[in-house]
Amino acid sequence: QSSEHASFGLLLVARPANAKLRQVFFDLSHLLAAYNSGEAGDPHAENPWALIRTLAAEMDGAAQTAIGAYLANVKKYEDALSWLKVASRSGNVLANTLLARIYWTQSEGEEDEEKVKELQQLTEENYLHAISQGSTDAMYTLANLYFSDSLGADNVTSGMALLEQAAELGHAESLIYLAHIYNTGQIAGAEVVDKDKARDYFQRAAALNHHGAVLSYARFLVAEQAPVDVEDSIFGNLEELAEDDDAEAMIVLANLHARGIAPRASTRTAVRWYKRAVKLNPENPDIVNEVVWTLTVTDVKGMKRTRYARRTMDKLMNSVASANQRPEYLDTWAATYAAGGNFERAIELQLSAIDVAKKTQREDVLEILYTHLEQFQAGNAITEPAP
Repeated sequence: QSSEHASFGLLLVARPANAKLRQVFFDLSHLLAAYNSGEAGDPHAENPWALIRTLAAEMDGAAQTAIGAYLANVKKYEDALSWLKVASRSGNVLANTLLARIYWTQSEGEEDEEKVKELQQLTEENYLHAISQGSTDAMYTLANLYFSDSLGADNVTSGMALLEQAAELGHAESLIYLAHIYNTGQIAGAEVVDKDKARDYFQRAAALNHHGAVLSYARFLVAEQAPVDVEDSIFGNLEELAEDDDAEAMIVLANLHARGIAPRASTRTAVRWYKRAVKLNPENPDIVNEVVWTLTVTDVKGMKRTRYARRTMDKLMNSVASANQRPEYLDTWAATYAAGGNFERAIELQLSAIDVAKKTQREDVLEILYTHLEQFQAGNAITEPAP
């Protein structure tokens, strides 16, 4: 391998017993000058390809895979396949994974049905080879193909088995996927709702300190109003992310305080985190919209901040032109005026939201936009469970 940090290196993939694959990188850049007989500072002395080609000719699987990976990256698939097939015979897990990806890419551009089936079969075979060598990424990817019926119908059971296998090896994405499956209950038409399993998988993924898992688990806790054990590390994980200026973590942490789920929960702490997220991202429409909506319509006693919400939304909508093309942002803006008793302005903005939704074919939001319009016309502000 080569990168901007190391002109020549070796990635060693090791398979510990009953554990996921581990990767260790060795910087071998110091070997290049001697091999290429270049003077110090000579750009040719740092070019690894001559050495890689020599190693590949000597049947070094890592070098062969490096050449195959480069050729695949520039879309010279047939040449890449030749190198990767040879490398895969020596048990190179990356070679099998790359072969699977290339075959799948080729199948998507193939019109002949028989050829498509052949390429899909080769895709599956190479992912299975990588799985036999312990690749959790291959388990996860093949499971996704099974769920999508891309490799034939009735593969849901096989897909679940692969995800569970990867999850047991500590693969964060598989843990998150299983959590979402059991939380929503929908996978290829099967009903598998199990909130306890969903929570367990979310918690196990978050324990790996995976960014997406931490946020997903916290949002799950808020949605389920689930009590949390004092030993649960989720709050510490969220606070670490928040202290690193992660605005979404700030919002989720605020939600936990707002709903009384966090230890020593308080609305004051919630509001402080909400405002901090906006201060960090004053022109990020998604961040501002979520915070403003919450502080405008929340049913949590003592947490509404209607004047702050209106000022903040005014600033966003008057400074970020693209925000005015999103009906949900206009809806929030209208709600801030209704909360302050200015229903004339709220109705005006809500009609704009409806008009934008129609022009941009956002039928998914039209019903709720009309519902809010009726409330404003009746002289009512919006209050709902939030977050």
